[in-house]
Amino acid sequence: MKVYLDRNYCIRWSAACESCFANHLTSGTMDTTDCVLDVVEDDDPAITFVMRDRDGERKLLVVDDSNWADAYDSWMLLYEKQQATQ
Repeated sequence: MKVYLDRNYCIRWSAACESCFANHLTSGTMDTTDCVLDVVEDDDPAITFVMRDRDGERKLLVVDDSNWADAYDSWMLLYEKQQATQ
């Protein structure tokens, strides 16, 4: 699944964004509300988040079974961790 987000459309501050992201993960649905612009279903078991952040930076975050708990705790920290390993 690919989920396209634009954080410019959301008024949540960082901690609230983390909570909202975790709620989407636990519900198993990615509603096209607030910052979620589009959801594209594919055969990939991972969820690839394509984000446009408030600083204009484009971010890719891949969440799968191996890092789901990390994404639930903090997608921002997981993103930093994924960037450090690239």
